Amino acid sequence: MFELKEIFKSSLYTVLSSVKLPLYWIVIIIIFFQYYKQNKIEKTILKQSKQPLFLKVVSSAAFGLFGGIIGSVIIILLRITLNPKDFEMIFLLALVLALFHPRFLCFSYGGGIISLISLIFGYPHINVENVLSIVAVLHMVESVLVILDGQSSKIPIFMERNDQIVGGFSMSRFWPVPFSVFVNGYGNFPLITIAALGYGDYALTKYPSQKVKETAGRLFLFSFILLFLSQISKNSLLFKYIGSVFSFSAHEFIIQWGRREESRGIPIFKPSEFGIKILYALPKGIGKKMKLKTGDVIISINGHKILSRDDLTRVMSLCPNYIRMEVFDRKRGVVVKEYKDYKNRIKNLGIFIIPKDPEYAFVMEEGEPRIKKIIKKLILKEKEREYLRR
Repeated sequence: MFELKEIFKSSLYTVLSSVKLPLYWIVIIIIFFQYYKQNKIEKTILKQSKQPLFLKVVSSAAFGLFGGIIGSVIIILLRITLNPKDFEMIFLLALVLALFHPRFLCFSYGGGIISLISLIFGYPHINVENVLSIVAVLHMVESVLVILDGQSSKIPIFMERNDQIVGGFSMSRFWPVPFSVFVNGYGNFPLITIAALGYGDYALTKYPSQKVKETAGRLFLFSFILLFLSQISKNSLLFKYIGSVFSFSAHEFIIQWGRREESRGIPIFKPSEFGIKILYALPKGIGKKMKLKTGDVIISINGHKILSRDDLTRVMSLCPNYIRMEVFDRKRGVVVKEYKDYKNRIKNLGIFIIPKDPEYAFVMEEGEPRIKKIIKKLILKEKEREYLRR
């Protein structure tokens, strides 16, 4: 117990000390630009950003420090060492793989493939068990951060499924994670290094809270098994091979499993036949103040039946001071909610509803792999040259 207490203190000190490192702020800047792009998307969809850019970065940094402490404790307890050259190669491979798809930037692919190449060809010579151990710990930390902070960035989206508009949520979050690790050649003192972890997902067939729990659970199981394989591989060549293959194949399986569920599952955010279903209530909006939630169905407002977006627009065009709303709550049944504001007239509720009209749909499509875009550009340029030669 005393040793664990000392390890925690050491991890806390080294992780907090990381804010002095230039590399930490480089990662923060990278995350800042990721959230900058995310805010532009939010403003396009929501007409506002859910949270100021500065607060998004600060909250991500705070969660990242927390995750770094957890990871550092595990790494120091297991006395996992790191050869900087090993991770340089993994990082370079990850960048190459990212040309095919952004998700391949994950260390589970680069680490597993480099380990397998090393085992088969003997080059590059790396410590396979330690590489797999670091990958496992980082994913374990990621699973914790996903369940704690994964859905904080959710934004509503609309898609067309079988000629019907369905709603859903897109989730994207990033964390700078500093952690302690023993580095070869620096004795028995753990040094600090920085990792950038991210989570991207969407939910059409499940509520975001359920989606992040399932994703986090699968990631944790994956990381636990990989950590187990890495530890027993210290004395077994066979398990080095098993761990290396498991690193990238199991991670890809988790991603494809989640995609299959979303593509083949039954969407739950569909239009309602007896009212308008709420997909999302904007922060600080009237709907949020009335405690309207995702999945609630508005049946009537001030005695007027609400069956469509046009009905809602017509009632709100009266700019009332008082709202009496009948709402179907999926847990409590039909409930009455009221809101009064005698100083200001209420012009809108600040909610996103699931429309029956396709023109309101935001179609979410997966982008082309970067390598495909590069090839297309090269082909286009070659065709332009041929045309000019003629």
